[in-house]
Amino acid sequence: MHKRGWRKSKNFGESLEHAVRGLRVVWVSESNLRYELIAALSAVVVAFGLRVSTWEFLLLLIVILIVLCLELFNTALELSGDALMPRYNKKMKMAKDVAAGAVLLASFGALVVGLCIFLPRFMILFGLA
Repeated sequence: MHKRGWRKSKNFGESLEHAVRGLRVVWVSESNLRYELIAALSAVVVAFGLRVSTWEFLLLLIVILIVLCLELFNTALELSGDALMPRYNKKMKMAKDVAAGAVLLASFGALVVGLCIFLPRFMILFGLA
């Protein structure tokens, strides 16, 4: 930290360093992110295996990134809330719950997109269509 408090990054490299450090913090502290990454990588592998169209693959990547970005924001809110209000605060709890709800909602949306892309292919693959 700078003598007078927080300061802007000097250059892109320093900004990138902060961003990578933030990803590391979430990777280490949030098991949900690790589970979401496993699910995301599994979906990408299945998408390659089933040879989905380019548009379907891009849509899949977009919903995956939405979920992961919301998880990062959720973690940032939780860490900020804990730092600002170390004792229980009803409003902060509500804010944390809302952020967690956003992750859950995006995850359901990603699941629906995944089902729309994969289910017809699995049905054909297993002779159910």
